[in-house]
Amino acid sequence: MSSNIRLFGAGKWGLAVAYHLSNQKNKVQVFDIEKDRVDALNKLKYCKDLDVKFNEYIEFRYLDPGTIPPDNDIYNIIAVSSAGFSSVINEFKDYFSAYKSLIWLTKGIDNNSGLLFHEVVNNALSTKGISNDFDMCMISGPSFAIDLVKNKKITINSASNNILLAEKVSSLLTAQNFKVEPIKDIIGVQVASIVKNIAAAIAGVLVALNYDEHSIMSIIEKAKAEVLQISSAIQLKSKGYSVSQAEMLATLDSPACHGDMILTCLNDESRNRQFGRRIGDGEAVGSALKDLGTVESYLCTKTLYENKERFKCGEITDSAYDIMYKKGNPKSIVNKLVSS
Repeated sequence: MSSNIRLFGAGKWGLAVAYHLSNQKNKVQVFDIEKDRVDALNKLKYCKDLDVKFNEYIEFRYLDPGTIPPDNDIYNIIAVSSAGFSSVINEFKDYFSAYKSLIWLTKGIDNNSGLLFHEVVNNALSTKGISNDFDMCMISGPSFAIDLVKNKKITINSASNNILLAEKVSSLLTAQNFKVEPIKDIIGVQVASIVKNIAAAIAGVLVALNYDEHSIMSIIEKAKAEVLQISSAIQLKSKGYSVSQAEMLATLDSPACHGDMILTCLNDESRNRQFGRRIGDGEAVGSALKDLGTVESYLCTKTLYENKERFKCGEITDSAYDIMYKKGNPKSIVNKLVSS
């Protein structure tokens, strides 16, 4: 049975998911704020970055407040960057408040407010009289956009405060080599998507300093422990989003946590690992940032560290902050971290 989907954001990952969904004969509308990009996609029906042609089940529309007609039978999926997530939610809260659920592909945290994305959504919708029982689902795991469109084997997670929504999203997306496993720990999955970037930067430093893969794996295990530590702290204050200790521990070994850690920390395509590697080679942080552009690990390290009382972050975040912001010696810092 086909479904109707509205996907907000025409970046590579958003387009890859839209392409995948349309190939299952779902009707997909992709909205984006760049009118020229929308016009080009509609005209060419082609994405050069992914080298794919789009079929008749997908259309591209300019994202303009007040121009999106309501439709009860629809899945809304956010696919913008972490920097753009809050803006989209707040600008279109009148639209989203008419629905009972929201799905997102965005990883990370709102670095301006220090809020996780489920908190951003709750804060925005609370002004419209929507209570905290609004259902949310995050799709996350080890994946590259190009691998999805090339039909390579991928296993990720759909995580929701309502397991029924996670299961619906799993059914919507799972096809051929793309498997989506539903879980309930939406807080743990969000935290994992943040910490894995910081761990990847540390892994890059290790690579530059000629540490072996065993050392990187030890960092991954420490990062997973920090995911549990942060998640536990947040869940204590998050009514309606808490899960059992067993579910939290299961998250640590899920594709969204362990799988994404492995992909990000061991793959040279990871910008965060590239960033860490350049710092480990002796390049100044500012110089590396200027060349690489936005580096999530640099931003979220600061966010977690400066909200330490809330997040209860540990040695992975502390070490990254010392390297990135305190200009500490990378070699001595990672040596201490690996040895602890």
